[in-house]
Amino acid sequence: MSRNNQTKDANLWIHLIGLLKKKELLPVVAFVFSKKRCEEYAASMPNTDLCTAAEKSEVHIAIDRSLTRLKGKVTSLLLCIFLNDQC
Repeated sequence: MSRNNQTKDANLWIHLIGLLKKKELLPVVAFVFSKKRCEEYAASMPNTDLCTAAEKSEVHIAIDRSLTRLKGKVTSLLLCIFLNDQC
């Protein structure tokens, strides 16, 4: 995908999320059938905040509890680090 199309797609997603937030229609599920494109879209919206402070706190608590149960097993697994960094 060209750089121009990536920018257009990112702007489209940002606009759509803003519109849905304004109309109080979040949360929403969007399907992207390409892992690469999904990662590109996510990376193109680093400042798009979809969680309230309270929701972020809940997510962090859930991740911390899960990691505590996994201590010594897979805590160094990149997925755990990735998930924790996303919130």
